[in-house]
Amino acid sequence: ISIILTIVYVVTSGIFIRKVSFEQTI
Repeated sequence: ISIILTIVYVVTSGIFIRKVSFEQTI
């Protein structure tokens, strides 16, 4: 397991969750 891969996963998942929550707000 690579630390870089974990960081990329956290960042992408965070952006996805933020996008979904933003769309649900509207």
